[in-house]
Amino acid sequence: YYYLFLGRAQLEQGRASTGSQQTAFLTNARDSLLRAQELNPLNTDHSANLGRLYLAWSQLTTGQERDDAVQKALDYYKVATGLSPNAAHLHNEYGTAFQVAGQPDKALEQFEISLALDQQYADTYRRLGDFYQRSNENDKAIEAYEAGLAIAPRDTNFHSNLGFLYAEQGNKEKAIEQNLAVLETRPNDLASIRNLAILYSDSGNYDSALQFAQRALELVTKDEDRAALQSLIDQLQAQRGG
Repeated sequence: YYYLFLGRAQLEQGRASTGSQQTAFLTNARDSLLRAQELNPLNTDHSANLGRLYLAWSQLTTGQERDDAVQKALDYYKVATGLSPNAAHLHNEYGTAFQVAGQPDKALEQFEISLALDQQYADTYRRLGDFYQRSNENDKAIEAYEAGLAIAPRDTNFHSNLGFLYAEQGNKEKAIEQNLAVLETRPNDLASIRNLAILYSDSGNYDSALQFAQRALELVTKDEDRAALQSLIDQLQAQRGG
């Protein structure tokens, strides 16, 4: 397992690095993982990690080099899911690779296989929600995120996405509810605090809007963000009569 663990560590180092250092880590990871697969080609982890490696690599390149990396990722995920056909997480990753490859039908097929294998796996609902959101099928995205939330009620990813989608639909009450839920787990989440300032303002609740706008002002670091928030605060104070 030496090459497996070495390759996995190098892959994580590559993901956390940038520039030439990142390329070096990913190259070393590829060599280690290929050696691991050569020693034990029936170990699913080796093929899965090579799929992850090439999918990560595809995000760093363009043109034909990117296309080649995506295809290699697909090839290795095909092997991995063939070796472990009941591993829901691998079908999810395979589906994401198909999304990157611009093959949404095949991506959805993999997510549905994963869902059939394990209906209590929250990650599948997250990926389905993301898939439908990118496809502008917001009702289906909401359904998927809500299903995931029933399994993982404190997952801020589900709450954030639902907050955005409900706001898009004009359902301010539910959008506020979801953003408040994010703050229960992450009380200084700037995006949710700003969202709440705007949502409360749009709902005519200027006191609450002002409260969240002032909280946001305490958290921002960029001058342009501070200026925008101060402008919002001034506007809210005027609307509530000072």
